Amino acid sequence: MNSEMELPGWLRALAVILGFVAIGVGITMLVYPELGLATLVWLVFFVLIIVGIQMLALGIAAADLSGGMRALNVILGIGAIILAFVAVYYPGLTIAFQIILFAVGLLLMGAGAAVFGGAANLPKSSRALGIILAILTVVFAILVLAFPGLGAATLIVLLSFGFILAGINAVYVGFVGMK
Repeated sequence: MNSEMELPGWLRALAVILGFVAIGVGITMLVYPELGLATLVWLVFFVLIIVGIQMLALGIAAADLSGGMRALNVILGIGAIILAFVAVYYPGLTIAFQIILFAVGLLLMGAGAAVFGGAANLPKSSRALGIILAILTVVFAILVLAFPGLGAATLIVLLSFGFILAGINAVYVGFVGMK
């Protein structure tokens, strides 16, 4: 079976165009950080709207679910849609919440790395490096909580590079056609 796939020319052109747009958005967010923060807020909005609609549809249309599960899906769907509008109406709160989630994620990652580094059957140098990286991750998480601006800047940089890398990938796929 041949796993190679040739994309049609119009799809390749679209990938290149959208790739350059994504690269432009990523660079623009690095130059104008407030655009990056607004992008984070709108991403939260759209994700919550999509999830909310999906849950509502599932609650309404999934006849094979019990009545309680259908009702729960409808309630959670409505809640997600309401939260989407709260996220846009209170962008500062949305950004603060994302920074807190980012810091908590870093803390959990650092704790997990410390446990793995301390318990894994690895050479002492690898274990030591793992524990050092775990400590640095936890310290960074604490800094993000203590200095929310650092967390916001880090999130903007990560989002910007995500757009840039996705754009580079799309341009590449557009030029080579996924052969």
